[in-house]
Amino acid sequence: MDLRMQKVRNWFILVGLAAGFIYHLAAEGLRGMIEFSAGVFCPVLLLAVLFLAGALGAGDIKLFAVLGGIMGVRQVLQCMLWAFLFGGALSIIIFLSDGGILGRLAYFVQYFQSLFITKQIRPYREDKFHGSYIHFTVPVFMSVLLYMGGIFT
Repeated sequence: MDLRMQKVRNWFILVGLAAGFIYHLAAEGLRGMIEFSAGVFCPVLLLAVLFLAGALGAGDIKLFAVLGGIMGVRQVLQCMLWAFLFGGALSIIIFLSDGGILGRLAYFVQYFQSLFITKQIRPYREDKFHGSYIHFTVPVFMSVLLYMGGIFT
């Protein structure tokens, strides 16, 4: 969905949230509702700054919220860590293959200089690098596969 349309549809998010809610309610009752709620809100709170900076899309955060609602806080934090590691690896591959290393480094430095001088968060993206972005749902999917494979529990 994200690769084709560059968005994660809300119906998909709602189905995932409903599944996590029902699972935790049936398995653990009230305690499960607390785990579900914490799992949903933890990624939203932790990733809000990245969203405000334009470094992460709303669909990515909603997807992590769904995963948190299903997995729980501890597991979604591990999933987020692995997703960012995979995302970093994919970014380095793209970074090295598109030939714009110096331009990207210069933009990175300028962005943070502007951030510290103006104290305003603005979107990080620059149009000339538009084709070089990754769909973050791919590294998220890769981290979910690790979870499903029992790499972290």
